[in-house]
Amino acid sequence: MALVHILFELKDEFNLTLGMAHLNHKIRKEASEDQKFVRKAAKQLRIPFHSKTIDVPRLAKSKGLTLEEGARQCRYDYLHQVAFDHNYNKIAVGHNCDDNIETILFNIIRGAGVAGLKGIQPSRGVIIRPLLNTSKDEIKKWILARKSPFVIDRTNKEVAYTRNRIRLRLLPYLKRNFNPEVDKALLRLSSISTEINGFMIGETLKAIADLTIHRDKSKIILDLECFREYPIALRRNIVREIVKTITGFNYPPDYQAVELFLGFCGDRRFGKKIFRGGAIAEIIGDKITFGTLTEVSLKKRIELPGQYIDPRLGFLLSGALLDSIPSETEIRTTEKNISYMDFGKVKGPVIIRNAVAGDRIKPLGMTGHKKVMDILAENQIPSFLRQSQMVLTIGSKIAWIIGIRASDEFKIVPQTKLAIRLEYAE
Repeated sequence: MALVHILFELKDEFNLTLGMAHLNHKIRKEASEDQKFVRKAAKQLRIPFHSKTIDVPRLAKSKGLTLEEGARQCRYDYLHQVAFDHNYNKIAVGHNCDDNIETILFNIIRGAGVAGLKGIQPSRGVIIRPLLNTSKDEIKKWILARKSPFVIDRTNKEVAYTRNRIRLRLLPYLKRNFNPEVDKALLRLSSISTEINGFMIGETLKAIADLTIHRDKSKIILDLECFREYPIALRRNIVREIVKTITGFNYPPDYQAVELFLGFCGDRRFGKKIFRGGAIAEIIGDKITFGTLTEVSLKKRIELPGQYIDPRLGFLLSGALLDSIPSETEIRTTEKNISYMDFGKVKGPVIIRNAVAGDRIKPLGMTGHKKVMDILAENQIPSFLRQSQMVLTIGSKIAWIIGIRASDEFKIVPQTKLAIRLEYAE
């Protein structure tokens, strides 16, 4: 409420257009009363009010998150959605200096690295924290002097929560018995860690760019041998940063999960690790593939020649008839996302769909048939991506494992009169 009134007083000076957003987490019985309180405050200040109710305990449980993680994710997702829908270009939240100190101690206790020691940052993307350098006592004095109404969350006094025990018990104990100015010491640690972390992020992003063999909407592939040459601290950061990118979570994977996967990398052996949020990392051969555990369901009849665009999955498949028959050299040296076929053999419905267990194909240049899943394994396609691999079928036969292998049954031969060129693009 102090933040609201401060921004309201500054709105003319800084030409601010304000809105108030409130999320009812359904954690406390009186949460609906808080919602009414904020609505009333917005009405009195004549500020647009936005609110939503989410059953955070149920949602957090379904996603395997702690209550705090679930609440934070829901809250920030909602605030970003409000900002996007109503064209707000900043989201101001009320974290203060005391919150930052508690966060640093909380992170130390749970074994955080340098990134955790930097604490809460003044800004991140569109998020700003105008009160971060202001103590809770200063805020309380200011709002009491103005006689502005506010509400106290009763759970702030409950020592069942770790953060509350830090604030109510640990910090006072440290001040009495170790360092009366422990607050300043922790904030100095935060400042130093922020500088170190900024440097490490820059080095991590450069390393990811150097290591990346391939990157598209569904995966990031790194060179395993080159990855192993980096210092262990940078390897940890690379895994954590990629998993954060893939999941969209601000919280990186925990130390044990990263160390387990780095053990696979160090032994150069097959291994995969599923991280929270559905991210997965898998080693096959000399590559590390990162992706997500998402199910892709596709079965679509298409027309050839012509184009099929799938906005949901983000790809284009086009088929064009050729004026001349391509040479054998041209066919052999073609890119993997391009395939040539004898158009005279295209009989029956043409369907693009996911590969399924039991699919078989007669690979180009071979006399017998092979299982599609075996071909994908031979091509070092990670196990978690094989069920989402797309195939093109003509009639009852697989004509192309898209981007991997064409069928011998539809190849161009000396008798071919009309050829078609198929191209897949993301």
